[in-house]
Amino acid sequence: MRHGNDARTQFGHLGADRCHWSRPGDRQVRPGRAQRPGQRKREAKTALARLEVEVRAGHVVAKDPTFNELLDRWMAHVRALGRSDATLYHYERYIVREIKPVFGVRRLSKLSAYDIDRFYAGLTARGLAPSTVRQIHAIRRASLNQGERWGLVGRNVAKLASPPSQPQREQHPPSVDEIQRLLVAASSIDVLFGLYVRVVVATGARRAEACGVRWSDVDFDAGTLSISRSYMVLPNGVRGDRPTKTRSARVITLDPDTVDALWAGWEVAVRNAALDGVSDAARRE
Repeated sequence: MRHGNDARTQFGHLGADRCHWSRPGDRQVRPGRAQRPGQRKREAKTALARLEVEVRAGHVVAKDPTFNELLDRWMAHVRALGRSDATLYHYERYIVREIKPVFGVRRLSKLSAYDIDRFYAGLTARGLAPSTVRQIHAIRRASLNQGERWGLVGRNVAKLASPPSQPQREQHPPSVDEIQRLLVAASSIDVLFGLYVRVVVATGARRAEACGVRWSDVDFDAGTLSISRSYMVLPNGVRGDRPTKTRSARVITLDPDTVDALWAGWEVAVRNAALDGVSDAARRE
């Protein structure tokens, strides 16, 4: 056999069990580097399995929406879950005023914990209280959490951000003398307003809960008051009765002076109702 350019084949690397044949001019394959039969197929299967795991874990998303799109979908979601009007109002206010102007058009894949921390630092520099910044952080974190569940984002970078810590404020309750002067001042403005302040002082009810009290909630014989609702008035025009913040009713035993004040307030309410042509039964409701 002649060796030359017209040779059909030539010996490559000699070895007891690896003798590689090649045509003249072909790229020589180094010993031990040739892929064995089925090796590429196994590697492809391994890569596919790894990709499937990442997809199931939410690390690979088919679409990369903007933060605006996620926030709109998240607000519709929490509204459908039955969040209170007050909660939705505060969510919407922070989203429109603070979050969307800075991050609205940004793609979810482009969000970073560093950018979020800079955003929080800017809010703090503007004078926003740590509690307010933390509320904004809670909205970002909750919306991105939901986006992660929906497969819209690979991970929630808000979990890696560092909102400002909220200092613990020492509580300074008013003294007895201060409370008495407050009750006198409130009653001098309006008798029923003074009664409202007294109910808050005597029961520890939240302001909205005290606004939601009706005469039918008062048991004069037992000397008790039932707190079962709140009355909300929001700047967006939404108003009306709502469940209490804890969504539970409670009955509170009143001191004798507060019961007497309620009796006096009831008499004032009856006179006012008569002037407006409202019956006693309707006034109780």
